[in-house]
Amino acid sequence: MTYYRAVTKAIDYIKESKNPTSPSVLLLGYPEKFVQLGLQPNQYQLLDSRGAY
Repeated sequence: MTYYRAVTKAIDYIKESKNPTSPSVLLLGYPEKFVQLGLQPNQYQLLDSRGAY
């Protein structure tokens, strides 16, 4: 598992780690951060959602 607090660091990591044997990425975060990553709603699947803990 790799943790990045800054969206820009996560973007750099994803761009550099193009692994053809594992083309999927699991992202945990706030929905507005997915927009900052440049993802469109049809490019990701929401698995679950929870409130504040």
